[in-house]
Amino acid sequence: HFTRVHQQHQLPTDIPEMQCEGNPLGEGQFSVQLSRYLVQNGLVSSNSELKRLVEQNGVEVDGQKISEMTAVVKNGSVLKVGKRTFVRIRVE
Repeated sequence: HFTRVHQQHQLPTDIPEMQCEGNPLGEGQFSVQLSRYLVQNGLVSSNSELKRLVEQNGVEVDGQKISEMTAVVKNGSVLKVGKRTFVRIRVE
């Protein structure tokens, strides 16, 4: 896992999935309020921690850093929170 993710800069092979509800934007994209789902699933301890991570560019969707608590995602997008936490987003 360490070699693949940190040395080769690739995604891990076993990424857990997180179910989310999103507002459709067209072209298979959805607007998702991240704070609700990340706190519920225990990926961050609080909204304040998530806000701090976003402000410090510690949250990425498909390799693109996000700057707001709401992110534009596709079904199956990979969300990276901090250095070690990866989750695949499934939009309902």
